[in-house]
Amino acid sequence: MNSDGSNVIRLTNNPGPECRAQWSPDGNTIVYVSPGNGEDIWLMDADGSNKRALVTNTANDFVPCWSPDGSSVAYQTSYGNNDDEIAVINVTTGQVTRLTTSPGTDTFPSWINITE
Repeated sequence: MNSDGSNVIRLTNNPGPECRAQWSPDGNTIVYVSPGNGEDIWLMDADGSNKRALVTNTANDFVPCWSPDGSSVAYQTSYGNNDDEIAVINVTTGQVTRLTTSPGTDTFPSWINITE
């Protein structure tokens, strides 16, 4: 939509809830959560085209968060038994790295961009 709220364009049309949308640092891609086997993390171009799954598994995956350089997305993932952890996926390669292994819930990942 325009900054004044006009010209609203719907980007998704899934019957289930789609949420947690976040613009990539370069403004060209949107990461969002859409229902699938659990809750899956998807990417789409800024105009709503080229929708593609980034994370698909039987776990519940939530709260995607772009890295400052746009190369990766951190997210909360469920490993069962109320054991939510933080993982990072490389957007290009699909390589997943689990960052936390503590019991209980680790949630709402974020990145810190430190400059000197």
